[in-house]
Amino acid sequence: MKLEMTTGVEGVEFAQQSVQMTCTDAVTVGDVVELTLASGKYEACSKAETSDITPEIIIGVAAEDTAAGAKGMIILSGTCKVKCDSEVTAGAVLRVSGDHAAQLDLLAVPGANADSFVKCVAISLEAAPAQGALTSVIFDGVQGICCATDAS
Repeated sequence: MKLEMTTGVEGVEFAQQSVQMTCTDAVTVGDVVELTLASGKYEACSKAETSDITPEIIIGVAAEDTAAGAKGMIILSGTCKVKCDSEVTAGAVLRVSGDHAAQLDLLAVPGANADSFVKCVAISLEAAPAQGALTSVIFDGVQGICCATDAS
């Protein structure tokens, strides 16, 4: 996977890469999901839990409302809208939320004993207007934007 730049109406944008897969849980637009590895393939996804922050987990974003057990479009990378924690500010590095399932949140500042290694999957392009609100981000759920230690 790679983030592919495109010329937008006003500046640089990143083309979306998405796949259609079975959603184990019902999801709505902007929900953060974890892809499920089975029989050597990623064929399904479920809502990301608050513990889904380690680098080996592939993360996606629901591009459409999808019922449990149905196939839906999942964004793997590119510029998109995703549900975020209310503390997210423009230009922040984001990871799967440790407090709110199926959302992104700020990467916490590491403390003296930080021992949690997390995959950062997005950079916010705007501040989140409210808890769980759709927020514009540059997203890469396969490789991530970076990996870092985290205080949470």
